[in-house]
Formats: sequence, C-alpha cells, structure tokens
Amino acid sequence: MIHKHKVIKKDYTEDKDFYSIVAAHNGYEKKFGYIHTRSIKISKKEDKIFGQDELKKTKNFSNLLNYFIRFHIYPDAKIVKTIAGNSILISLKNNEGWLLLSETNNFEIEKNIFLGNKSKIINNESVSISGKMTEDIISIKWIIERVS
Repeated sequence: MIHKHKVIKKDYTEDKDFYSIVAAHNGYEKKFGYIHTRSIKISKKEDKIFGQDELKKTKNFSNLLNYFIRFHIYPDAKIVKTIAGNSILISLKNNEGWLLLSETNNFEIEKNIFLGNKSKIINNESVSISGKMTEDIISIKWIIERVS
C-alpha cells in the first residue's frame, strides 16, 4: 500500500556566501518512524555544494532498520568510486570533474534506471550511502566540489 507523504518543511535563504535550501518530508514516518530532512548549501565563492541528510526518529519500532541515501546521476555522466571508498569522481561530458565525498560514510555505485526521457527507459547508475539506524538522529554529511 502506498502511503502519501507530506512536505513538512521547506526553507530557502540566501546570504553573501551561500544559497541554502532545507526540505523535510514524512514519507518514512508511518512505516519506519523517521522524518527525512535534506539541507543543501551552494557556495557563491567556490565550486562547492555542502549537503546533509538527517533521519530523525519520531516513533519507536522494534526492528533494526537500514537506511539508504541515494544520489541519482544523469546518464551522460560517468562515475568511479575512489580507492578510499569515501568519494566518487563524477566526469561530465564537457570534461568537467566533480567529487562527491563524505568524511564519515562510504559510497556504493548501484545499477539504476533513468526515466527523464519520455520515449524510453535508460539504464543508469546511482550513488548510495547506507548504514544501520542505531541512533534517534542519523546525520550524513557530504560535499560535491569541482576538481581541476
């Protein structure tokens, strides 16, 4: 059964250094007891995007749960996991390079599909961070930055 979720928070702010967006939804609350919030800060001075995903417990469930945070990558981009495991190199068609990294979490590359083209489904890849829900609040910080 599909549970309709509700956006419970959405904020946009801007200052001299950053564009900031915070959004939260309750799509995981009824079945799993967690609210998901994503915060994104885009630097105006550097080619960097700072992100944080937060999963906050609102209800007690006896089951130990796993979480997955996914980054869906556009089909024309190529991605490679670095040897350390805590970063992904993203190569764009225009030869720009970007690095998705997390100091505390390891990434995995997963098979996925892209539905952005109305006439066909395209095989694709996504990047995920996963772990166990061991705390009342799980915070996953990540950065996307341009590499030269």
